[in-house]
Amino acid sequence: MKREKAKTKKNRLPHFPSRSLAWTGYVTSSGVQSLVMGYLTFYLTENVMLSAAIVSAIIASARVFDGISDIIAGLIIDKTHTKIGKARPLFHFYIADVAVYGACFFCTGYVHSGEGHICRCFL
Repeated sequence: MKREKAKTKKNRLPHFPSRSLAWTGYVTSSGVQSLVMGYLTFYLTENVMLSAAIVSAIIASARVFDGISDIIAGLIIDKTHTKIGKARPLFHFYIADVAVYGACFFCTGYVHSGEGHICRCFL
């Protein structure tokens, strides 16, 4: 009996690597998000000529909307059951959606007023 316990303890993997690897996705996501928000702030203040207060209001409202939409997306994913998975069909739509909105955001066009830029950035 003691030999069996010794074998099972010896063959077990430590919990540390698996727990530490779980945080790498969060750290990477936060880093990428910080880079994107920094570039977005620079782009909107220097190229579009919006004030820093308006840019911070746009980013703050986007973060609040993101928090609310994450809850709704979680509920939708929980109720989705397809043969290819729960979230995979939604991610296929999400990739195309982000590509279209990203292209539309940086293709500024010609807008005469500052209010037009603000409305376009909120959308």
